Amino acid sequence: MKCIICRKEVQEKDFSDEHVIPDSIGGLYHINNVCKTCNSYLGREVDSKLVNHYFTTFMRFNENIKGKTGKIPNPFDGTHKLKNDDETKVKMILDNDGMPIPYLVPRVIKKFSEDKIEIQLHLDSLDQHKQDEILKKILKREKVSDNSHKIVTKNEPIINRFKPEIMMEKSIDIKEFKIGLLKIAYEFAVDSIKEYFDDNNAIEISKFLLNSDYNQIDKYFIGSGLEKEVLKPLEILFDLNKKRHLLVLMFVKDYGLICFISLYNLFNIVVRLSENNYLENNMIVVSNNLEDNVFEKLDIFEVYKKISKETIKFGWHFEDPKDYLEFFNLEKSGMLQYYKIADNLPFFNESYQIKYNDVNDLIEDYVSRNLFKNLGDELDPKYLIELKEVLYLKILPLNKYFQVVGLEVENSLEYKY
Repeated sequence: MKCIICRKEVQEKDFSDEHVIPDSIGGLYHINNVCKTCNSYLGREVDSKLVNHYFTTFMRFNENIKGKTGKIPNPFDGTHKLKNDDETKVKMILDNDGMPIPYLVPRVIKKFSEDKIEIQLHLDSLDQHKQDEILKKILKREKVSDNSHKIVTKNEPIINRFKPEIMMEKSIDIKEFKIGLLKIAYEFAVDSIKEYFDDNNAIEISKFLLNSDYNQIDKYFIGSGLEKEVLKPLEILFDLNKKRHLLVLMFVKDYGLICFISLYNLFNIVVRLSENNYLENNMIVVSNNLEDNVFEKLDIFEVYKKISKETIKFGWHFEDPKDYLEFFNLEKSGMLQYYKIADNLPFFNESYQIKYNDVNDLIEDYVSRNLFKNLGDELDPKYLIELKEVLYLKILPLNKYFQVVGLEVENSLEYKY
């Protein structure tokens, strides 16, 4: 087997579990075609750019998503200043409930004279019990002991209890994090489309992941990565407000093979993967739900089944007018029923043997052979199947077989996926 990143032949034992979407942000999508060496590199040099981004950290904190260490990240980490006070340093720490609280960094003021050292401690109330320990460390650092000829004055510490105005400065990466998004799109495409691995663009992207040139990274993207507008083409089919990671692989004539990425509706971008069309009229979707930890990978037809109501109308052929009247009166009375087997609607051949176990089997067969007429569009799918064989449905309570000559199938969207 070849590793999809370094593209080297690797023994099976040297592959490891790779998260397409990093597990530290709730990723449930696994693949097993990345070697251990590349997996380690991706985690260290690629995923980290995305996982450690300030916006990601804040999202994980807000949604209580723990990392590999089992801890929730602190987006307020670092040493900050008080407003109008450059000397006093403050940190924001998380309490037992995960809420941020201000913490005063211990401040020591020392005054030296010939015969004494004056020491004043500014401590947070959380450190009140540590004042003797802190003082001993200071004395040791100053090489001063109680039996020294110098006199040490131990002033009472100043314990601060306050709600300060804290000035925080954070640098936000606007480019390097995209390498993590490129990796997600590439691994998703390779895992979903067998032929894509040998695509020229795929070869280039795998090399780029190992030797990133951030000055060239934007050529793979549409959008900055932080704007929701790039997802507008998906609004008709998808609920973009769900708490989830959403990946959509599709071919668009003017752009080629692309991947829409929405990570918790926080990072939103389109990745250009190839000029070649490997999907025809299909699309492949990954939904990584963060509310109930459910992962789904579906094609467009499976998505439509989940969100649409399918209405099937049958075209009939009656050789005997009496059969027509009998059928019509039964239908008009509302008593007409189809013979079913475990909720499946079987179709019978001329010998009244089951030819198709269910109507969906018949539809799938005819659609796969392109034996249908499209009567609708992408947003309102509707098509006509004219049967090329003699088929019957069994009608109850008559217990009689009636010939079906065609099906009109219409899908109407009931809600968004």
